Amino acid sequence: MEKSKILKLITSNSPRVSFQENDGASSSAWNNYVLVVVDGTFAKYIKCLKCDAVLKWKHRDGTSGLINHAKSCVKNAAAGARNRTLTDLAG
Repeated sequence: MEKSKILKLITSNSPRVSFQENDGASSSAWNNYVLVVVDGTFAKYIKCLKCDAVLKWKHRDGTSGLINHAKSCVKNAAAGARNRTLTDLAG
């Protein structure tokens, strides 16, 4: 299924969509993500729990994409900006 269709189902709160933790995951990178399930089947997309971004993901992709997204996640960046001092910003 195309990402645009997945996003439409998610934003409309369709009963066809659910989210599941990746129970087989051993990496802590998965703490911020859930699998997107459509009609009871994994849709090859994951959702970031911090910024709600939907990312394409397959089991063979591993966790590098998850880790990279977490580094640039909008909410992470906003939290980092809030924790800066005026001295940090001037430097």
